[in-house]
Amino acid sequence: PRETLRRYEAYSSLWHEIVAKLSDEASFNSECAKVYQEECARRSRRQLTKRLWQETTTSFVNRIACDDPRTKQRIYRAVDGLYLGPGERAITEATFAEVTRLAL
Repeated sequence: PRETLRRYEAYSSLWHEIVAKLSDEASFNSECAKVYQEECARRSRRQLTKRLWQETTTSFVNRIACDDPRTKQRIYRAVDGLYLGPGERAITEATFAEVTRLAL
């Protein structure tokens, strides 16, 4: 029972955090732009790729999937369905925000 309550509280807290992030579009887009620009600079690239989006957001996706492999795979399939193409396909800053929003 304690473990169930702990999980419920963790999932509930995560849910509220996600809703808050998605409800403030300007802040969300600003945060995504910051991460995108930092990753481009760190990797000495003008644009990221789908594969690099996945690498950049791995811990984030694990967290929102509550470390559930099936949920994680569903998130990545949804992103692939939205943004078709190979892992080396370049993504813009706007697309980075769009696929991150979809993941949430």
